[in-house]
Amino acid sequence: MGGKLLGSGQYARRHGGGSCRGTCLRRAKYERTKQFKLGKIQQTDSHNRPHGKHRRAYNACGRSLSYRKISRRHARPFGHGKGLLSVGIIWFVSSIAEFLIYTPMLGSGGGYLAFITGNLINMKIPCAVNARDMVGAKTGTKENEIISTLSIATSSLVTILVLAVGVAILTR
Repeated sequence: MGGKLLGSGQYARRHGGGSCRGTCLRRAKYERTKQFKLGKIQQTDSHNRPHGKHRRAYNACGRSLSYRKISRRHARPFGHGKGLLSVGIIWFVSSIAEFLIYTPMLGSGGGYLAFITGNLINMKIPCAVNARDMVGAKTGTKENEIISTLSIATSSLVTILVLAVGVAILTR
């Protein structure tokens, strides 16, 4: 190879593979890792690539320009006016209030899981409160944090299981 890093497709063509599936992809990744460990190549990050430092700004500009183009094409602007402002204010206030109320009650781990998975009011909070009451833990203790984290994780897994069963039944 002469120190040159080959992509998976180039590796497959050079070594007799017609398609670059499975084994060729793994072999190319293995070769790249081996050359990196031997010091023949350096790890690249976003700062070494062209325009890597400004990628987020380019991405944001591209998204905003595409929204403008779509809204001009359909002769309707997206809801950038009163509707977005009114909903945004309500959402902002409620998200701050939920964080301040639920995090002390659930602890850091339970709060993280609950906010990531969603459906706090209907499923996660009642599950955590019932588990806490069954064990007899007090709010703000380590025991409460562990119990709430485990109960929210169990609630999330049960939700995923119910959804999977529903999809399996519907796809028959």
